[in-house]
Amino acid sequence: YDMKHVLIYLGDETHKKEILEKICSELNLPHTFLDDEALNQSIGYLFQINGYHKKSSKESYHMSQDLMIFKEVEDEDILKLNNAIKENGIVMERKAMLTIHNQKWSLKDLLSEIIEEHAYFKNREELKEYLIQASHFKKDAYPFLIWKAFETSYQKAYITYTEEKDPDKLAKNLEDFKKILSNMKK
Repeated sequence: YDMKHVLIYLGDETHKKEILEKICSELNLPHTFLDDEALNQSIGYLFQINGYHKKSSKESYHMSQDLMIFKEVEDEDILKLNNAIKENGIVMERKAMLTIHNQKWSLKDLLSEIIEEHAYFKNREELKEYLIQASHFKKDAYPFLIWKAFETSYQKAYITYTEEKDPDKLAKNLEDFKKILSNMKK
């Protein structure tokens, strides 16, 4: 594909195909729907970039999440696409742009990376909300030892929010902080 193009993998969200087909056509966005066989292929091959060839694979995969990948699509077009998707009552949370780095990746690896990133930022946002809630607690409303445990947990959660890059550690600290908060509410 020499010009702009959108690759769409639907996973378990196949009910979106007709709507996305209509939206892409109305916006004159060249697009290709990908099936599970594409998961083993490189993004470069899927976009038909010179030098990339089809990989033969005996393994078959399926991923439940959906993904859109853009090649040379203008921000304005992406904005129109996002608005049309929203207006049609569907959601496409995972999107990526073709880069010189990810064109070597398999679709499966790119989608896995995006799923992990998505979870990380969702957990980080959730932790922020809990930190805001917890900032309203009043020290004199709790026994000394409970407050001390809360204070320690709050500081750890704050440091996690501001500094932690490891998705697993962030998720664990989020769960620990939620437990402390539920005890505080009792």
